[in-house]
Amino acid sequence: MTVARESELRMALRHVKTGLGCIVRQQNVIATLRDKGLPTKQAEIVLEWLEEAQRGFEDHYKKMLSGGFVGVQHVQDPSPDIRDQARRRSRMNPRPSLAHSRS
Repeated sequence: MTVARESELRMALRHVKTGLGCIVRQQNVIATLRDKGLPTKQAEIVLEWLEEAQRGFEDHYKKMLSGGFVGVQHVQDPSPDIRDQARRRSRMNPRPSLAHSRS
C-alpha cells in the first residue's frame, strides 16, 4: 500500500461524507423555505444536482474499494448517521415534483 493510494481513498470517503452533509443542509433549506411559504423550485433544483453529484462520489468510492485496495484497515461506511438523517428528513418533508412546486 502506498501513502498516495491511502490518501486517494480517504479523499474519496471525505467527498462522500461532505456530499451527504450538503444534501442534508439543502433539505433543511427547502423545509425552511416551505415553512415560510416561499418558493422552493430553485432550491429543489440544487438538491437534485447535489444528489446526482453524490451518486458519482459514492460510485467512485465503491470502485476504489472494489479495486483490490487493502490498505486502510477498516474504512467505515460513509457516515450512516448523516445518511439516516437525510432519509428521515425526506420522509418528513417529501419533495413535490418540480412541476408542482412554486416558482
